[in-house]
Amino acid sequence: CVTALGLLCVPIAAQPADQLFQAAQKQYQGGDLNAAIVTLQQALASNKNYVEALSLLGSCYVELGQFDQAVEPYRHAAQIKPNDRGILHGYQVALEGAGVQDAQIPVLRALFLQNPTDDPTGKKYLSLLESAGPTKYPIEYTELLEKLRHNPQVDPTNASKLAAFYVSIGKYAQAILGSKVNFETLSLQIVHNALERLDRQAEPLANFGGRDVLVVVRAVRIAN
Repeated sequence: CVTALGLLCVPIAAQPADQLFQAAQKQYQGGDLNAAIVTLQQALASNKNYVEALSLLGSCYVELGQFDQAVEPYRHAAQIKPNDRGILHGYQVALEGAGVQDAQIPVLRALFLQNPTDDPTGKKYLSLLESAGPTKYPIEYTELLEKLRHNPQVDPTNASKLAAFYVSIGKYAQAILGSKVNFETLSLQIVHNALERLDRQAEPLANFGGRDVLVVVRAVRIAN
């Protein structure tokens, strides 16, 4: 283009994506989030898969409280770098702020599996699964509780939750085995229900570690 003074001008969008991203970083660090958003959009017009620009764009929207707008750039960035913890965390924050529950499940699962000792993430993931209803996500629910029950310091009731869920879906042998790690915290009624139904259906205990089941069976019956 040519200015009114006859000078040649170069549109900012014509600049390389890296230069635009660096300019956006300075704007972001200076607190000018709206300007950073414009510059990042220009960078992405040049390179739509620029993952750092996508992540920073999502961060700008989150800091402005525009969570709906933050979801798409984080989603796109997570597709490109599915194991990037920073991107996954930002994506989960955007989804939570936007009030989107179901899409948080795989994101929280990925975050938790990366670091099963991350107690806040584990609790948030469990709370979301319980809110959605465990039967809606039975694989994710049992997977999570199987990991959590081995760390009773986090929450000793996780073994009971797992056993009760296995009973509710008819997996009685697993319910008994699931109680073994935290037997002292488990409701005896849950185990009794599992034992009664297991006896009726004559399920082969060998498939579930029969000796372990019998140890728990003996302990329950002695205790009562």
